Amino acid sequence: MPHGLASFGTARVAQHSASWRAPARQPSAAAPRAADRPTWTRAGADAPAAEANKELWSAGDMVAEGAERLRAFMAALPELAEQEEVLGGLLGSNPELVAADPATVRAALEALAAALGVSLLRASRLAARVPGVLERPAEEAGSKVKAMAAELGTDVDAALELYAAQPGMWAVSQPSIIRDRLDTLAGKLGLPLRNTVALVGKQALLWVIPPSHIQVTLRDIAGCCGLSDAEAEELVARVPPLLAVEKRLLKLSVAAVSASAGVPPPALLELLSRSLGLVALPSPLLAGALEGLAADLGVRPEHVAALMAQQPTLLCAQFGTIAAALEMLETALQCDRSQALAVLCAQPCLMYETSVDTLVNRIQSLATTFGLPDADAARALGREQPALLVVAPATVRSAASAVGSALGGSLADCLALAKSDPGSFMMVTLQDSLIEAWSARLQLEPQAVARLLSLQPALLELTATTLKARLESLAALFGVPAEIAAQLVLKHPALAAVPPNATITRAKNVSMALRISIQGAAGIIAKEPALLAVLTHASDEVRASGAADDVGEVGAIYEYYTMEWLQRQYKEMAPARVTSFSALDS
Repeated sequence: MPHGLASFGTARVAQHSASWRAPARQPSAAAPRAADRPTWTRAGADAPAAEANKELWSAGDMVAEGAERLRAFMAALPELAEQEEVLGGLLGSNPELVAADPATVRAALEALAAALGVSLLRASRLAARVPGVLERPAEEAGSKVKAMAAELGTDVDAALELYAAQPGMWAVSQPSIIRDRLDTLAGKLGLPLRNTVALVGKQALLWVIPPSHIQVTLRDIAGCCGLSDAEAEELVARVPPLLAVEKRLLKLSVAAVSASAGVPPPALLELLSRSLGLVALPSPLLAGALEGLAADLGVRPEHVAALMAQQPTLLCAQFGTIAAALEMLETALQCDRSQALAVLCAQPCLMYETSVDTLVNRIQSLATTFGLPDADAARALGREQPALLVVAPATVRSAASAVGSALGGSLADCLALAKSDPGSFMMVTLQDSLIEAWSARLQLEPQAVARLLSLQPALLELTATTLKARLESLAALFGVPAEIAAQLVLKHPALAAVPPNATITRAKNVSMALRISIQGAAGIIAKEPALLAVLTHASDEVRASGAADDVGEVGAIYEYYTMEWLQRQYKEMAPARVTSFSALDS
């Protein structure tokens, strides 16, 4: 198994369930006959030949044309007007529809919905995930889905979820082939077939797991981890590599920690889904850490659990720095300690080079920029979207002006965008030349720089030289290239906010506490940073129990099987290379 950090950036892609989803595009294995295909009538087909053969388009022309086509589809499909993901997936997975008459597309979707006995929205979701659905007559698609449901003993909705999870199944003509494979998986999981179908519908990656990789049943997980059957299924759906963890390593009881520390089980499930290695930690160690750190920070244990799940590398900073930042945020935002901690977790850069006066000025500027009624409303905005507090007021004003002009001067629309996607909101102020300059200085691809700045607007307050120095320091500590260090910063923003010397000091302290190498301590910070919270109060117990080794072993299992199964998933999505499901196990 790979233990190095080189694979870390690509391995740990499962922190959000969406990232485990299969690629959307899945062509059919065999092209349908021309007579079977729906006929898509191109909008504007009677346009003059000179216009139809127009070769030169400006960027503005293309944007205007795209916006016009999108409005046409939203008018024809009002059910999808508020379902951006479905409409975007439908057009993205079926590019031929973009040039089609929206009324013709609606008719095809209505026919599909009628054949399946579901709503138009539900039929559109299927077509967005499984493009092959629209390549054949609606009646044939309906019969295919109903035959699958009958074979599996489920309803049509469950069959639709299964196809959406694994679009490659659409190319399989015999439902019995799918059932045989699901029966095998159900036996390994210790679940009824219906439950297994529902679980694969929630988590596509389960479909490609070879039976030999599964080390525990769902009942094992529920019993060892103190979970209900439903909670065990939820945790497996969120982090499938849990199935590859040996039973001897499942030491943490959610029920025991919840009873001792008073943290609700959903909060602990969220923590485990983001830091799977903690399942190897004895329950008293985690419960004690939650209670001890909560007392230190002046919050409740569930707030510490949220910190460990969302921003664990915040604990690389000195405790005094964290405490001072919380006091500052309480004063400036007029909020309680738990709200201040949530703000700091969202934007850890607020720990440094920020004062109460600075925040008060930025809050006042938010009120002016977005036309808010008073300072209370501006403070509420800052608590709701702290990213608006981490950049200079001039940057926010410039972005508001640019976005407002594009949206016709609507402050309400401008504010809505700033709240929902502050990174993209502020990125409008950057010229391509600036991105290219940062790209050259950081030696990263322009797309990587744009993503870094969009996800962490606070970095706009740094110079490219300062950021480069921080990435180089982190790369040296973790023993990885700068590109991987940048990926770590994307995953753990506090690594960019906390000065590298503080992170290095933290690594040295962990090294001495656990009597391991500095490289091993750096590995904990990079791979299982939630363990930092436990080490704050129980480093001796962690060392004596060997828990750190067990946590590291689970982390290595996570990395190895994530990469292994994702490779199988991509094979599954390439029918030109794999023509038989059984070939996946060869």
